[in-house]
Amino acid sequence: MLFWWLCTRQSGTIKPSQAAFCRLCSDRLYAVNGAVLEGVMSQEQTSIQPSEDPRAGVVRFIESLRSHKGFEPLKARIRVVSRGLFVEESALEGVVTEFQAWLTKISAGAAQKSFDKTRQWLFEDREPERFYVVEGKTTLTGYIIAAPVGAPQRFGLPYYLGSLLPSSTYLHPSDPELARCKGLEVRSTSGGVEALVQKRDKQLLVSEQTIKSFEELAKSSRFIQRRYPGSEKSLSVCVRALAGLVRRARHVPRAFPMLVPYDVKRLSNVRYARRESFYSLRSVGK
Repeated sequence: MLFWWLCTRQSGTIKPSQAAFCRLCSDRLYAVNGAVLEGVMSQEQTSIQPSEDPRAGVVRFIESLRSHKGFEPLKARIRVVSRGLFVEESALEGVVTEFQAWLTKISAGAAQKSFDKTRQWLFEDREPERFYVVEGKTTLTGYIIAAPVGAPQRFGLPYYLGSLLPSSTYLHPSDPELARCKGLEVRSTSGGVEALVQKRDKQLLVSEQTIKSFEELAKSSRFIQRRYPGSEKSLSVCVRALAGLVRRARHVPRAFPMLVPYDVKRLSNVRYARRESFYSLRSVGK
């Protein structure tokens, strides 16, 4: 099934000309039953099946990719997973475009929508959650097109049977989001993940505990969310924001009037720094 609702309805039956992408209420996209789209091709009327999964039409699209020669360059960047189709970030535009072409073909041109609307429907959000697929030393980052695929192996496409790691709670050193940030290195250690931030001629070490603490603060910071969109959904974006604050923070003298937690105030050999409303401290010489 694909795009489950209609522009108009007549006694539970729709006409071929009515099988098309449409908008309902809050600009949310729905789908027309897959059998309806077949009816468009055969010029027959088909009844709606409300009980069927409105994402089932996506499965038909995935099935079509196996024999689609034009899709070959993108196959290495997708994985069929238990939740649907994983699309690596760099392949997102290509997959959405292929879906648009496929939909137009099976609906005889009746179902058409803009790239942005199609992308939003496929990934069910304007800013979908990012996931990691880790295969040995290879790490892919991307998004999920939800669909009831059943057994991922049955499609004859690259598949992944492992667990998808959400970037909202997991930070992988190979994330390209981190590689795009100059002066930042994230590495895995026996004690967890840590970040090295280059600040002028010094390299500052940020522990996983500090990253987690900053993540909680960033969730309620409009400044961070405005300057670094997606920081509340992705740890990698959050670390980029942290690195930016650390590099731009200015030294604050101990005599400067500020509220300092008692446990922190007792520490010696530390220096305070401030950027916007964020205060930090670091061990002197480290």
